[in-house]
Amino acid sequence: IVRVLNGPTLDLGTARDIDFNDADLDTVPIDSWLTVVLEGSSPVYSIGTCTDPVNQCVGFQMKYESVRATVFGSRFESLWLPELPFDSNTNGLQDTVRLNIGSLEYLIQARAVDEFGPDAQPAWLPIYGNFAPTLDDFSIQHHDGTLIRNDDTLSWDWWAPANSDTIDMAAGERKKQFSFAIKATGHDDARDPAGSAIKSWRYLFSDYDAGVFFYGFARAGFQWVPALETNALCDTFTWPVRYPMDDVNGDTVFSSLPDFIREFPGQPPIRGWRFSVTGRDSGPSDTFQQYVLLDGEQQLVNQFNTKDFGRRTSSSFGFQRFFITLTR
Repeated sequence: IVRVLNGPTLDLGTARDIDFNDADLDTVPIDSWLTVVLEGSSPVYSIGTCTDPVNQCVGFQMKYESVRATVFGSRFESLWLPELPFDSNTNGLQDTVRLNIGSLEYLIQARAVDEFGPDAQPAWLPIYGNFAPTLDDFSIQHHDGTLIRNDDTLSWDWWAPANSDTIDMAAGERKKQFSFAIKATGHDDARDPAGSAIKSWRYLFSDYDAGVFFYGFARAGFQWVPALETNALCDTFTWPVRYPMDDVNGDTVFSSLPDFIREFPGQPPIRGWRFSVTGRDSGPSDTFQQYVLLDGEQQLVNQFNTKDFGRRTSSSFGFQRFFITLTR
């Protein structure tokens, strides 16, 4: 491998050189094209039947391995391509292989092949596809608009619910609601193509002390949920309260608070939670088609749904603790 270029299209006029010989692992934009320039020779061609001193009867093959480390079963390994070595440059010993890039970790291999067989030590090139998005901000928002940050308390006032108190005469009950919003914003890396964005979110609520008990506020859980708006999360958790008509002060409610406010009976009506949020730049309908371009021919090698393949925001940023209480 003597040169590596990357560009948004197959047009080399828009491609840039990649310094693949440094110690850094190179990352390139998703949906871009990678061009790998190869050079080979056959030091023993003169003892065979080859009569072409310019090309020395040398052709090339390539293969690649791809995987998304966070996705079980995502590893794929191609065959050596093409089946018969190609030589698209009749004027020298250099040639090119090209492939489009998905949200994957690649190991690209290339080898020269002469009339005596393939190179026993193929050249190889590791490449990461797709830059990670960034989480810009996240918070819990009280229904009165107050932002709840790290170590703040979300304090619901019994006399100031999220809605107006209502009366259900048929059921003989009073009703009110308390709520909070789960908010986050972010953006994808500008080096990725236009339209790249955070398309799905995963957020968790676990108990403040041990972090082993999880609560399903809104869409919270271990599953990724689609972003209802790109680059933004705004889900709402609502607690509907029903209590007897003659219990205006809510004594029956305070005596049996839900476990997200009071863990055990007899404890104060306040409980702490850990809140974490992560964004990902892939959505439920995203797909990818893997092509390679060899000897002027574009070949489809693999295709699959990539909803789980997106890069994620840093887990070290999207974390905070807060408390929930109900007062009167």
